[in-house]
Parts: sequence; C-alpha cells; structure tokens
Amino acid sequence: MLTGVNSLADGTNKLQSGATDLVEGASTLKNGSAQLENGTKQLKDGTEVLSAGIGTLKRGSTNLNTGLEVLADSSNRVKQGVSTINVGANKLALGTNTLREGASTFTSEINNGLEDSKHELTKLSGLSKFVSGPVEIEEKDYGKVEQYGLSFTPLFLSIGLWVGALMAYVVLYYDQDRRFKLLGKNADNSFLQILLYFGIAIVQGIITGLLLKVGLGFTVTNSLLYYFTCAFISIVFMSIIQFLIMNLGDIGKFLALVILVLQLAASGGTFPVETIAKGFQGINSLLPMTYAIRLVKESVVMQDKGFASKNIGMLFVYLIITLSITLIVQFIKKKSKEDGNQKAGQN
Repeated sequence: MLTGVNSLADGTNKLQSGATDLVEGASTLKNGSAQLENGTKQLKDGTEVLSAGIGTLKRGSTNLNTGLEVLADSSNRVKQGVSTINVGANKLALGTNTLREGASTFTSEINNGLEDSKHELTKLSGLSKFVSGPVEIEEKDYGKVEQYGLSFTPLFLSIGLWVGALMAYVVLYYDQDRRFKLLGKNADNSFLQILLYFGIAIVQGIITGLLLKVGLGFTVTNSLLYYFTCAFISIVFMSIIQFLIMNLGDIGKFLALVILVLQLAASGGTFPVETIAKGFQGINSLLPMTYAIRLVKESVVMQDKGFASKNIGMLFVYLIITLSITLIVQFIKKKSKEDGNQKAGQN
C-alpha cells in the first residue's frame, strides 16, 4: 500500500511536471506564432522591396544599355575628331614650312629692294632744282572775247531773225492790198512763194549779221561760218513761221509769239540752262533757238567744230520737218483746187 501511495505520488508529480511543461509549451507556441506572423510580415515587406529592386534593376539595365550606345557613338566621334586633328596637324606642318619659305623669300626680296632703292636714289641728283620749278605754265588765248556784251550777240541775233521772219509773213503774206502778189496769201504758185520767202530769209540773215558785226565792231573767229550761220538760222526760222502761218493761220501767228516768249526764257541765251527753272530746263532741248544760239556762239567764238556740226544738224531737222509738212499740205490743197476746177468746168 505504501508502494502504491508512492507510485501515486510519483504519478502526481509527473502529472504536475507535465502540466507545467504543457503550459511552457503553450507559451512557447504562442511566442512562436507571434514570431511566425512577424516573420511573414517581414517576408511580405522583403518581397515588395525585392520587386521594387527588380524594377529599378530593369530601368538601370535600360539606362546602362543607352549609355553604352552613347558611349559607342561618342567613341566614333572622338575617333573622327582625332583623325581631323591629325589632318590639321599635317596641314599646320605644311603651312609652317610654307611660312618659313615665304619669310625667307620676303627677306631676300627686301634685301634686293634695298639694293635697287640705293641704285635708284643715285638718279635723284638735282631733284631740288626740279622741285623748285617742276611745271612751266604756257598761256594761250582760247575763245577770247574782246568786247563787253559780245556774249549777248547770239541771243539778240536769234531774236532778230525770228521776229524778222514773223514780220515778213505778217506784212507780206497778209497784205490786204495785194501789192506783193507772189508773196501774198492768195498767190497762185505756193511752191514758188516758199522759195521766195527763203530768199528773203537769206538776205535778212546776211544783212542782220553784217549790221551787227559792223555796228558793234566785234570780231569773229570764222567769218564764213558766221555769215552761213546767220543765213541758215534765218531760213530755219522762216520755215517754222511759214509752217505755222500757212497751215494754221491766225492761230499760227499766236503760236509763233508763244514760242518766241518760251525761247527767251528757256533757250539759255542770257544765263546757263542749269540756273533757270526746272520746267524751262525740260523744254530747252525742244526749242530751235537753243541750237541757233549755240551755233552763233561757235561762229563768233570758236570752241569746237564738232559742236557746230551738231547744232547745224539739229536745226536742219527742224527745217526738214516743217518744210516737208508745208509742201505736203500745199500739194494737197493744190490738188484739191485743180479737182474742183475740173468738176466746175465739166458742169
């Protein structure tokens, strides 16, 4: 019985010890569960960090790949740059050699030039004498005008010839008493009449030129050209007045006076053309008296024969144009008159 009690006591002790172990095991299990839960959470966090690291690694790999490509391209450029530097260095070496040769040539030429200069300087002996009188001035009269007011002769001569032609037609052509039958308005032969007026123009020009020369006592450089100029200008002016009056009548007389006034202002007889108004400068080249004045100047004070020829040519153009129109108109009038007379005779 004592033995059974002891066994019971031992069993109780063991049971108590097992209970204690059970309690400790339960506590350990609880702690292990908490650690397991904590480790699981840490594993999850580590998994997320690992995933982010993998993404970063992927992007880093892409950037690394791009960087490697840029590095490769840059390496090619560096290689090209090195090649260019090499070519430039070769050119620099060649240029340096050329510069060295040029410097040597320059030095040689300078030395030669100095030697030549020394040789040429020996030729300047007596230079001071030359410098004291380097130029000899020889005076020669050209286009000398001896009388005061002679420069106005071309203008007044031209005005006189224009007015003379106008008065010839006013007095002779419009003669109311018909004292000058061949020269009157109703002359039968208009072509002969034109020739007679040209003869009057020649006589008028020569007499006017002679009176001016003798009366004023001036000299001319070319007498033949002077009297030819007077006669030729008179013919041209007579042809212009003839054209205006025979074809336009009273309107022609008015236009002749208007043209005369314009020529007084714009022909350059008193002052140079450049000093007159711009409007008059524009019509200067259109006026016949412009060329008449220049031609008289050439005959009184010869400057250049070429100028005289040019002015004669321009006046000849006025003569041809006006005379041609006048002859054509008179021919038409004569033809019409003859046709009218024939019709009247038939009736």
